[in-house]
Amino acid sequence: MSLVFSILQKDYIVFAADSRHTRGDGSGGFYKNDQALKTLEINQRHALFGFAGRDWGENIVALAKSKGHLDSGATLEDIAQSFCEFASVEYEKQYGICDPGCKPTVEFMLTGWVEDHTGEQVATAYTFRLPDQASYSPWQYPYRRFQTIGKSCHGALYSLHRFGNQDLPIDAALRLAAFTLAEICEQDTSVGGAPQLYTLKPGAEVVKQTNGEVRELTQIAKDAGANLAEFLGLNL
Repeated sequence: MSLVFSILQKDYIVFAADSRHTRGDGSGGFYKNDQALKTLEINQRHALFGFAGRDWGENIVALAKSKGHLDSGATLEDIAQSFCEFASVEYEKQYGICDPGCKPTVEFMLTGWVEDHTGEQVATAYTFRLPDQASYSPWQYPYRRFQTIGKSCHGALYSLHRFGNQDLPIDAALRLAAFTLAEICEQDTSVGGAPQLYTLKPGAEVVKQTNGEVRELTQIAKDAGANLAEFLGLNL
């Protein structure tokens, strides 16, 4: 399934995702791959793309990337529109004749900077969900300070609502992202693998956190979880 989310702030974005892919074996069991590709650097490395949901999403993403839909466009919104139109057509080719109750869910997020009417760069996340949406939805700072796809209906939303609805220093946002991923990956078997953490600033290329930086952030997250358990008087 995966968990992908963006923390949107005035002068930076933190983009986070797990790297687990699960695939059904046809008899109710699932296999995991913790080296799955769930994120892409797009728009000439000035934006990020993530996807979650069923297997078919990977096919759509691979085709879109090979045909240039994730890198060609004057703005991030142009890319979002091009990709969503392409994804809708490809999805319909595969599942158009299926019963609505049998159609798999696939979700996509494109995150980066969009220029507003004053010329200011605004942190923005575009999300798109098939088969439920006809077009993409834009979410922008300061009206939205985070956005999620995938496993977003439980602990991920709790931690982001609890701590993310405010202006944060970038180091705090990275720790929050690592904590959210660590807690969900520990409790939900469909989410896991190595955390993928990125930062984006206006006009600059995407920066991916190194393995060492991710390990350090993950340890901080685990320590925070242990401190919470100690506060609650639990022996975990």
